[in-house]
Amino acid sequence: MKRCETEAELQSYVQSAAMPCPYARLATSYVHLDEGVETKGTRETLKKALDEFWPDERNRILAIVPRHQPPNHFEARKQAYWLRYHWHYLHLEEQGRIEGKGRGVDSRLKELYSDWMSDTFSFVGPRVLIGNADIMMTAFNPLYDAEHPRYAPHTVFPVIRSKDLLAVHEKHPDVSFEISAHAKCKMVLSMLSNHHGIEIAEMRREYNEWLDALSYYRDFVTTIYTDSYRIDPRTLPRLSENRRVVRECMESEIFKASLVAFRIIVSDNPKVPSLRRILALNPKVTVFDIAKVVYGDVAGMYVVP
Repeated sequence: MKRCETEAELQSYVQSAAMPCPYARLATSYVHLDEGVETKGTRETLKKALDEFWPDERNRILAIVPRHQPPNHFEARKQAYWLRYHWHYLHLEEQGRIEGKGRGVDSRLKELYSDWMSDTFSFVGPRVLIGNADIMMTAFNPLYDAEHPRYAPHTVFPVIRSKDLLAVHEKHPDVSFEISAHAKCKMVLSMLSNHHGIEIAEMRREYNEWLDALSYYRDFVTTIYTDSYRIDPRTLPRLSENRRVVRECMESEIFKASLVAFRIIVSDNPKVPSLRRILALNPKVTVFDIAKVVYGDVAGMYVVP
């Protein structure tokens, strides 16, 4: 597909009703990678693109389009992490920490990111610093189910200024909540094997009731469970310990009993008809499967469904 056709297809999609985030419709500039994502040439392309994008606030989104379409989620995740590795290298370079020891630093970074991209249940947050440029990068591609909030007709890695997104959260928290709730409802819908008669609109209307109905799991999900998957300086030192504790919790008889008890409680709750329908039609989906989406951090750089 020609570059202009790819851009037109992506623009058409983000401007449609399928993309709930109004931020996605802002002015976008594109950079197409001519080499594989892991190459030094790609790093040079990213540096040039960021140097042009960062000071030009007329463009709110920098869309990075890889040369190759990944065949599966594992390869797609690797693409995202190779790009993150380049951003990390460029940040160290901006700080003057590469000069004279570039090969050693590069080797260590590659080792780190190779480990992280292979740990498919973990996630790295979308926020990145490259010198003074404070950006956020996420990933979209056609490998996701069409109902998933990360679906797009072509693989693309949108980059935005962190301050722009933070401004939306601060000035319009209600809009921010609506966008997040819509995305999480789409994520729940995408993971169902049977979604007959289950509609996003109904899910959205009762979403606040979901927060109450599943609140038993809120603290667990937002603390140690999320920390057992998040990779950042705060969580890395305790990652193995957090995973051990989470595994023991989820294998306990108390946790297993809660899945049965709250399934029954939800099935008797007249305030959440769509949640009741989801669980009735999808017996393999647990109340915790829903709760970890509702309360979880789904803003990772690449989220495996």
